[in-house]
Amino acid sequence: ITTVHAPVFERDASPGAIAEQDQKQEFPGYAVYYRRFLDTGRNAYKTLFEVIAGGGGVLYHCMAGKDRTGVATLLLLDLAGVPEQHIVADYHLTEEELRPLRAEWEPRMAERGITPERAEQLLGAPETEMWATIDYLRGRWGSAAGYLADIGLSPADIAAVRARLHSSALE
Repeated sequence: ITTVHAPVFERDASPGAIAEQDQKQEFPGYAVYYRRFLDTGRNAYKTLFEVIAGGGGVLYHCMAGKDRTGVATLLLLDLAGVPEQHIVADYHLTEEELRPLRAEWEPRMAERGITPERAEQLLGAPETEMWATIDYLRGRWGSAAGYLADIGLSPADIAAVRARLHSSALE
């Protein structure tokens, strides 16, 4: 097993960290953060896709498996040709899947000064946020393949990831 540490940002700029820093600031929505992930997390996403292209099993994650991981999953699913409505539905399902962890996480969030209302926002995965992120991806790069090419992933690596995704779907 090889562990590859590929942070999306140098200083914690996750929605939870931002909320903890300034409770008075209105939550701008996830799409704002997800655009930032795509713009500033280029090296992390490039590393992830190079590892996937290299073969073998891959596990990727972030703290909650929703935000940085959600953007990575958007890129993977788009590259595989999954229809947008299914990408959005998969992301939104995360909200329900995280529900059992709320009992564990909310007290720790409260200790850090995060209100229950803000915690609800932070653990959500509204469809509108992923739609807005897809719109940003389409408007700026056209597709996940366009994004990956722009961040320096080789055409061979893009093809290798696509091939792995399609062969996995057939198994």
